[in-house]
Amino acid sequence: MNRANLKSWKWPRSRQPAVDVVFVGAEMVHLTALLGGLALLALGAEGTVRGARSFGLRIGLSPVIVGLTIVAFGTSAPELVVSTEATLEGVDGIALGNVVGSNIANVLLILGICALVRPMETHGRMLRVEMPLLIGVSALALGLLALGQFGRPVGVLLVAGLVAYMIVTVKLARAESAEVEAQIAGTQPSASARLWLDLGVTGLGLALLISGGALFLRGAIGSAESLGVSPAVIGLSVVAIGTSLPELATSLLASIRGHGDIAIGNIVGSNLFNLLGVLGIAAVVDPISPAGVGWRDLGVMFASTVGLSFFLHTRRQLERWEGATFLAAYAIYIYSIVP
Repeated sequence: MNRANLKSWKWPRSRQPAVDVVFVGAEMVHLTALLGGLALLALGAEGTVRGARSFGLRIGLSPVIVGLTIVAFGTSAPELVVSTEATLEGVDGIALGNVVGSNIANVLLILGICALVRPMETHGRMLRVEMPLLIGVSALALGLLALGQFGRPVGVLLVAGLVAYMIVTVKLARAESAEVEAQIAGTQPSASARLWLDLGVTGLGLALLISGGALFLRGAIGSAESLGVSPAVIGLSVVAIGTSLPELATSLLASIRGHGDIAIGNIVGSNLFNLLGVLGIAAVVDPISPAGVGWRDLGVMFASTVGLSFFLHTRRQLERWEGATFLAAYAIYIYSIVP
């Protein structure tokens, strides 16, 4: 087409470009909602952890207990908020897909990246206690899938399991040596100067979490509708990766600093909390149906957990080639669920 013809050319009457513009505009709105909600979730989780951690130290909780409870819960706060709000909205595919997808991303994506950055060692207790427990809970999730629904009785059972795990964890932490106690205490900042500041930061963090979760969920639902994919696919991929970013930041920083046991412990603890706490609380709020999350997804979650345990048992560390294997497996999984 020459310059003269280009000046006189007009759009066809089908108005297809206008439809494309509307579609692209809608996608931009959904993407903005996703990114904005994710930012609010990150800020809310940080504020909630800071305020609650300072308040816990103020009322006399030891740094060990604060680190194992408040800080550990903080990294899974986005998953909890998004999955709970998804159940209330009746979008069970996102609620369950977020939990399963986050556990898959935590192991295959996050630990894969961390191991590539620096090989990570672990300690005996992780292999003796947390890893077998995570494998058992993951197998339980496979069994629950056979029932077809994660109802309120199941939710209560899962939450009770989380409470029991935390009680045992705190008791074991109190039995640790003074050296370990001092090391953990050194990672915890002191309480703030004012009580009202702790309560204000905690309240603001919770408000940001709730509002961010709602906005993030709106963007996820809108993206699923615009792209013509099921909410479960969005939950297993986009939502799962987005809500796992706190775990990525925490574990990657620990890996870079040479604290591989902390990086691995953060992921294992987060996955336990996702299955017992996030899924349990969401099911108590409103029963969850599989809604597009099937044996393939829960099977990959279980297999990745067993694979992590196997790699850690071989030489008590996660090496670079094993991290590369995890990343390749995650790429294959994501490719398999995208229509």
